[in-house]
Amino acid sequence: MDIKGEAILSFVRNSIKSAWSLEILLLLHRDREHSWQLETLVRELRGSTALVAESLKALSDAGVIALIENDSCFYKPTSPELDALVSSLAELYRVKPITVLRTIFTSPSEKIRSFSDAFLLKRSDRT
Repeated sequence: MDIKGEAILSFVRNSIKSAWSLEILLLLHRDREHSWQLETLVRELRGSTALVAESLKALSDAGVIALIENDSCFYKPTSPELDALVSSLAELYRVKPITVLRTIFTSPSEKIRSFSDAFLLKRSDRT
């Protein structure tokens, strides 16, 4: 994969924690002029309210969407570079969906990483 492709996959590893988050991001990206209500996204994606809300929070933290107080959101990347990266992600997903999904599913989550780190012994702990 070229440098651009690696940048896209790095963004996926660091910012897209689930296939649900990916689908939400791509939906908002496609319809960037539309403000989406949480309930509408739940119905559209056939997901749970908790799952969609968690995905929206993660996407907001990644700087690609804006959350509004009345439980709505819209696509609003924090920079033109991030917008270009999401556009490239949409294209990569269109032509190589398995590559993108594999990247999401093989990226360790923070919860798993924190749990496994709890069992690591530091050299100074060993006697």
